[in-house]
Amino acid sequence: MAVITKFDVSLDVTQPAQEVADVITLLLGMYPGREIEILQQIDEEVGSALAKLEKAKLEAESTGAETSNSEASPEL
Repeated sequence: MAVITKFDVSLDVTQPAQEVADVITLLLGMYPGREIEILQQIDEEVGSALAKLEKAKLEAESTGAETSNSEASPEL
């Protein structure tokens, strides 16, 4: 039996979320019995990336709000 260790994928970059979901589904099919483990690892990676992006967004909004407030009420 042939063992697949690598495969190439063409993605439609106009539909990134669907394409990622399709790749996940493809990979899960290659590892029967390990789906939960794989999805938990993906969940951790996505959660970390999302937390970093949300933190950066909040920091940017906070910095923008401070800049707006200081411009709106000049010091005397």
